[in-house]
Amino acid sequence: MSSSTGIASVEIAEPSALMALDELDFADILVTAPGTAIINPNTSVMTTSPGLTYASGTPTAALFQITPTKRGSIFIRIPQAPVTLTRVSGTETVTVSNWTISSNAQLVGGGRHKVVAGNDPILFRIGGTLNVGANPKMGIYMGTFEVTVENQ
Repeated sequence: MSSSTGIASVEIAEPSALMALDELDFADILVTAPGTAIINPNTSVMTTSPGLTYASGTPTAALFQITPTKRGSIFIRIPQAPVTLTRVSGTETVTVSNWTISSNAQLVGGGRHKVVAGNDPILFRIGGTLNVGANPKMGIYMGTFEVTVENQ
C-alpha cells in the first residue's frame, strides 16, 4: 500500500471597501408638465424631456470609490428597481429609475458590473432617470439607494 499527503489552503481576505464620495443630484428644475431628467454617469450632464427645465445648481452623478484589498475582479451591484424620493417635510414623491454606471465598469448582467482591481482605488459614477409627475409640490425630494461590491 502507498499513501501520500495533500495540502489544503485558504486565503480569507477582507472585502473591498466602498465609500460614497458625492451624491446623485438633479440640481434645481422647473416643472410645467410630467417629464424626466437624465444624468449621464460618465459626464454628469443632465438632459431633460419637455415639461422639465434646468433652473440652477450643478447636476452631478453619484461618485463612489472602491478600495480593493487584493487584485482581481470586483462586482458592483446597482439598483434595478425605481427608488422613491420623498419631499422633505411632506409625503409627495418622485422616483429615480433606469440606473446607469460609468463606462469603466463592464456590464455582466442582472444589475451587476465588473471592474478589475489593482492596488489603486477605483472611482465610478452612477446616474439615473428622475421621473416627475404632473403638478409636483415645490420642495427638496430625498431618498437613498444601495450599491454593493463583492470580490471575486
